[in-house]
Parts: sequence; structure tokens; C-alpha cells
Amino acid sequence: MDSHSLYSMFVTSQTADEEGTGELDLETFKAEMAPHLGQDISDTDLVQLFMKIDADCGGTVDWEEFTNYVFLRGAAAADQQEWKFFPQDFRSKNDPATYHRDNVTKVYCTPGIDKYISCGRDGTMRLWSPADLSLHRTIVNGPAWVTDCVYMPTARRLVCASADRAISYYDISRGVYDLAGRVKVTGTMGVPLCLSSAVGEKTEQENVIYGDDSGAAILLQCGRGELPARVLKPGDFTYVHDDHSDWVTQVSNIHELGLVTCSLDSTIKITDLSRCKVLHTVTAHRRGVHCFAHSKAFSLCASGGLERDILLWQGNTNRQVGEMTGHAASISHLAIDNRRCQVVSMAADNVIKVWDLRNHRCIQTITDLDWPSLEDAHPCVMMYDTARSASLFCLPSNDEKSGNIGIFTVHVRSRMVTAFHRLAVWPHMRVSDDNAGHEEPLVAALYNSTFQVVISGDESGTVCMWNIHTGAREGNFKHCHGSGRLTAMTLDAQERRLLTGSNTGELKMWNFNSGTQLRDFVHHEEHVEYSALLFVHDADRQSNLVVATGWNHKALVWQDDDVDTVSEYRMFAGHREDVQCMAFQAPHMLATGDYGGRICVWNIFTGERRCTLNHEAPDYQKAVEQLLFLRPPTPQASPILLSCGGDGGMRVWKMGTRPALLCTIRAAVNRLDCVNSMCCDAQQGHVIVADTGGHVRVWSLHPTLHACSSSAAAQACFTQVSVGSPQEL
Repeated sequence: MDSHSLYSMFVTSQTADEEGTGELDLETFKAEMAPHLGQDISDTDLVQLFMKIDADCGGTVDWEEFTNYVFLRGAAAADQQEWKFFPQDFRSKNDPATYHRDNVTKVYCTPGIDKYISCGRDGTMRLWSPADLSLHRTIVNGPAWVTDCVYMPTARRLVCASADRAISYYDISRGVYDLAGRVKVTGTMGVPLCLSSAVGEKTEQENVIYGDDSGAAILLQCGRGELPARVLKPGDFTYVHDDHSDWVTQVSNIHELGLVTCSLDSTIKITDLSRCKVLHTVTAHRRGVHCFAHSKAFSLCASGGLERDILLWQGNTNRQVGEMTGHAASISHLAIDNRRCQVVSMAADNVIKVWDLRNHRCIQTITDLDWPSLEDAHPCVMMYDTARSASLFCLPSNDEKSGNIGIFTVHVRSRMVTAFHRLAVWPHMRVSDDNAGHEEPLVAALYNSTFQVVISGDESGTVCMWNIHTGAREGNFKHCHGSGRLTAMTLDAQERRLLTGSNTGELKMWNFNSGTQLRDFVHHEEHVEYSALLFVHDADRQSNLVVATGWNHKALVWQDDDVDTVSEYRMFAGHREDVQCMAFQAPHMLATGDYGGRICVWNIFTGERRCTLNHEAPDYQKAVEQLLFLRPPTPQASPILLSCGGDGGMRVWKMGTRPALLCTIRAAVNRLDCVNSMCCDAQQGHVIVADTGGHVRVWSLHPTLHACSSSAAAQACFTQVSVGSPQEL
């Protein structure tokens, strides 16, 4: 949504606000805002959108709520695009003899060569297929270490530098990788350590630039066809600069900045290549610099080295703008993903970290324990391969005469490539691709028919919303009770607000769409761990109540007042064991069940205890696990209460003037299982129970159940429709 659309909607909202309150109700919102939201939006979508925007669930929306929703939704969408690296364990098609015999010194990729190129201390360069890391070719350069390589796209040459002072050129134009030229640096010059390429502004000739161990950056003007190999002579090269006082560790020609070099002398120099003049010197580092990376999108550079911190600085002004701290060893490699706003760094202790470039936070750490193979867990080098696109041309067989060609584009996922003696790949994947939501045991899953989502919560306090039709996660918020464990959840009567309770006695209400906390319900009781929550709406009294119960043997009742903190509450005492469940039947009947098998029935508005029911079972099987009311078909009929116990039985109680047990039905499938969940459909024609063995049972209810007075008649009203086994589920 652009600024023009937002402004148009703002003008509309001001015009539609006839009363001058700055707020729009649902009907006004639907009438006035619908034209700005697209022609395909349905009435149901508008209602859901209104409820999502209504952050305080007050029944109206104002301009501030609307803009907050728009911008927070965009921020949430960006956060949900959480990208991390996951190891990809290829079933190697290579014989171990094809791996490097010594450490790899460089991994390189370029669009001009659709292969990964590794350079090693064994004097070879090896080309690997990106698809499966199978070996494509081995180039034996000589006995000396290959220190770096670079591709010259115009000349189609692969250039490498080696520790014996040689710079070699390989012709790849015919796919044969033949040696096309080699020059050697004289003894008075330094050993080539790192390479880059550049095209001259005047001559448009492509040349190689190398940095050496004497602190110089040198541009070569020969070598592409020098066979047999010869020593460099005056006129074959130009000193770009020799201002570093120690080894040059990286050199790169960046179009927006110029030639950038970093050195163990703790400086980074930016040079105008056409004039061979140093323009800027970055002195933010206190110790040697090993590497740097440039972000065109953010107009900044990241650099790291011996001091273990990553410094962020603007390339045009050299001003430091940030710092990323967290590595325990010197940083050896850096890469930046502009699309995902991430920095990837590798340190000398083989620890790889991923950082968010926007807030400088570490979002992933990869240690030796995270590698699928210990053989790859000690990488020497790291390289980031950005996503590439490959165009495939297809000539349909039925359209050969027309000559029309179909063009298809295949996108390859970006990945991190590391190497020790062989290559390893870590694809960069969005966490939400696998619909990840919970890492701790689930506490509850609630279906919301208003938004058609399932709301799930786990013990860590992570609450997720899932689309019931697609299974996609539509939002989440975390740590709703801080360090406390989430123990109970429920929705309000309109299914717009979420209540959560914890093991520390906290009870909070949320707008679950935005993760905004609406209010706290506080108390002065001790040792409260909530096991069940209930929201009661009484239309006649225009009253909303919040009921919570748990391990303090009591039920606490608050009025749902429109304040941030509700501190006045009532307490129902009558249980001698931990209360595990409760149920409500309008207009005023509240039932609570405890671990000792006692069920207390209360008038929720007066607090009067109407009666007490008991499960008759062995002590260890008495616990009341679930309660469910079946509403009466007429006001004169008595409601039915279903209670499930630790013995696996479902008891049917007729809650008349004198409550009585009608019958007991076996609900759990196996003898040692008990029912841990129970519900009925909206028409109350079916009862569904689930037990601890993973079985689900469904009964069809006969309408005469509420009129039954005998056990046999009551049992006859329950007809088992289906039962599902764990294998079937």
C-alpha cells in the first residue's frame, strides 16, 4: 500500500466521521473503506479486517489503529521472512581420492563459469557441479599453494596466483581449461596473495590486480598469452599503490567506491584506479583486517579481522555506523546478502554467524555440532552464492512451424559454500517454509471460526495462528509470560481476544492478531498455577466474566472491565484437591472438577455452591479430567453434564433440581488410558472424545437424552459413530 492510497483512505475516514469522534464502527468502515481495498474483497473479509485493525477490541477503529495495523503487518511480514542456513548432506558421488590433499584456500563462483572453483594448498584448482558437488575437472597448477583465483569475463580467462610467485591464466573459451599464459613476479616484489580484475576506463582492456605480502596493489598489463612463462619486466605492471605496511589480505574493485584493499596493518584503503591515487583510508580497526564485504543496497561495508568484531562503515564517508560483536576468534571471511539484509561471517575457530544488518543482532550461530559430517566441521574458507536464474528455451512440438519459443526461468536457491578438503553446502531457507511454529510441548489448540484459524500455544509462551485451509502460519508472538510457562488458554465469547494463564499465576488478555496485550487480571493468592480458563458472557446482565482455576484448589472470578489492570475478584472455595477443569452452562451454572474426583456446581454470579458430585473409582483413577455441558433443548428441560475421569469412563449427569448420575460409558479405548479432551459440535448432535492412547471416539446423540430417567435409556441415546486408532490418525 503506497502513500497515495493511505492518504486517500485518511481523507475518506475524516469525511465519514460525521460525529467527529475520530472513530468508525463496523458498518461505516465497510461502506467507506471497501472501495479503497479492492473489488474482490468480500463482506466476510471486511469484517475480519475490521476486527484485526481494532487493536483494543472496542468495536471501533480510528486512523491510528489503521496505520499501526498497516505498518506492523509489513514489519511482521518482514520478520516472518526469517532466513537461516540448513545443512544439505549430499550423498557424495566422488571418490575420496578426488578431494584436495591439503586445506582449501579459496572457494569461488561466478556467473561466467557455472561451477564452484576451489583452490588448495596441494597446488590444484578443482571445479565442482553446484547441483550435486560432483567433481567436474581438476587443474594441476604446480606444487606451490594456490592462494587465490579470479575470472576475467571479457577475456574468458581463469586466473590464479600461487605461492611460488606465479600468476597463471587458463583459457576456458572451449571448455578445456588449457594453460594460456603465465608470468612470475621478480624477487624484489612481494608474493601475490589475493586477486581482482578491472576494466580500464580509457582502454577498456581487462586486467588483473593483485595484492602482495609487501603491502602493494599492482595492476598487470600482460600475461594472458605469455608462454612459455617469463618474469615480469618494467612496463608489464603498474603500482596502484604501495601504502600498506603489511600483507594485503583482500583486494576488490567495487564500482561504487573504487579499488578497495585491506591489510594486516589494520587499515583499509580506497583508491581511484584510473589515477592510482588513494582517496580514503579507513582506520577504524585497531588490529589486522582479514576481509571486507560491500553492500550496494545499504551503501556500506562490513570488515573484520584479528579484533573479532565486525565493523560497519559507509564507503563514501568512511564513517563507522555500527558494530557486530559476538565472535570469540579472529574473523576470516565475510559476505552480505542484500535481499535478506544479512551478514554472514566465519571466524578462525570455525564458528559461522549470521547477523541482521538492520539491527546488528546475531540470528544464527553454526558450530561444529551443527554439521551433518564431522569431516566438514572445520572449514577453512567460506563463500556465499547468491540465487541465480537460468533461462530454459523450449520449442513445443505442436508449434514447430510457427517458430514460437517458450522461455522458462528456473531460480536456484542461494546458499553458503564452505570447504576444508571438500565442499559443503548450506542452503539459505526461509524458516516459515517448513511452517515452523513451536519448539516446546503444546498446551492447547483453539479453533477460531471468526477468522478461520487455529490458535496454538506452547509451554514457552509462543502463540501461533494457522490457516485452517492451507496450514500456513499467519502470525505468532512469543514469551507471552516472560520466563513463566504457559499452562492454559481460551478465547472470549466473540473469539476476538485470547486469555492466557501461566504457572506463576499471571493471567493476561491479548489481541492475538497483533500480539498486543490488552489487560492483566491480578490477584493476591499464593501458589497459583492455572489449569483451566473460561470466559463467560451474560447477555441479560450485560456482563462478561473471566474465570480461572488451578492448583490452589479455588476458582477466581473477575469482571472483564475496560481497564488495563483488573484487580477486584471473587473467590470460590470448596475443593480439597487441585482443580483440573471446568465448564459453564447459561444462564449461571458453573461446574469445576478436581483431582480427587469431586465436581462442584456453582451459581457463577452469586458464588453459591448448589451441589457436589463425586466420581466413584479407585483413588488413583478418581481425577476429573474433562467437563462438558449439553444445553437443554427447551428452557424447562434439565441440562446434561458429561464428566470424564482417570478411569477412562464418561459419566452422564442429569442436572435437575436433584442432580443424578444417569450412566457411565466407556470412553477411552484401552484400559489404562483416560480421556484428555472432549467437545461437541455446534448443534450438539455429536460428542467427540480423545484419550491418552491417541484414539478419537465419536458418538451420535439422540434428542431424547435430556428426558431420560434410567441408565439403560440414557446409554441407548449414545450411538458410537467411529473410533480412530493412532495409526489411522
